[in-house]
Amino acid sequence: MVNGALKTYFARLVINSLKSPAWYAGGLGFMGGFMGLVGAYFAKVPFSFWFPMVYLMFAFSFAGGLARSMAIGAAAFYYITRHGGVKPISLVIALTGALLTVQLVFSPLFTGIIAAVYTMANKPVNVFNPLLLAASILLTAILMTTLSLTMGLLLTKKSILQFSNFIPMIPIIFYFISLAIPPSVQSYNPFSAILVLLSASLSASASSTEILTPILSVLLSSFAFMFVSVYLMRHLREVNIYDAVTSM
Repeated sequence: MVNGALKTYFARLVINSLKSPAWYAGGLGFMGGFMGLVGAYFAKVPFSFWFPMVYLMFAFSFAGGLARSMAIGAAAFYYITRHGGVKPISLVIALTGALLTVQLVFSPLFTGIIAAVYTMANKPVNVFNPLLLAASILLTAILMTTLSLTMGLLLTKKSILQFSNFIPMIPIIFYFISLAIPPSVQSYNPFSAILVLLSASLSASASSTEILTPILSVLLSSFAFMFVSVYLMRHLREVNIYDAVTSM
């Protein structure tokens, strides 16, 4: 029975993995094009103002989808760590690398689509610090990857898996809750730090001292999420694989 459930689970997992690139590409094309049109033609706001906000929302939507995948995959993670001889920390590092790669593949595509729409609308697309922009995208991917892994491992109860389609909304809700942090310490909010870094890369007035705190905030938060993920992986309870399969 267990072997049959495992085969069913991994078969569904492989099928979804094969389909996901097309879904991501199609979804990104629509989302990037639509948001670019809204910013360039309707809101008529500068690229430097519109892109950081839209990109952060894109990153959160990506993180939400990854969190759902991690929650559903908890059954496989349990068997891999308990019966497959794989250490929890090794599995967390492997998952982080895989999820990070997925984000880094599609993030430039999303960025390019919005920039292309603004260019076609004859709106200036000024990137004053391309290296910082690339670093900001990388840091965003690292933060969202570790966040989604932690969120997914937290949401492995059967009662939650029954509502797995609502899991993608949790990271963005988490972000809005973080905005309640007092303004005096808001600069240490890693999600606000992403906005600061993206905006700084598109601004000619940004200095190196202004971006140091946001970078440290994102990195420290990412490491914290990784440590929590390792802890959760070590204490992962057995998940009914059939429950996970029906939630996919």
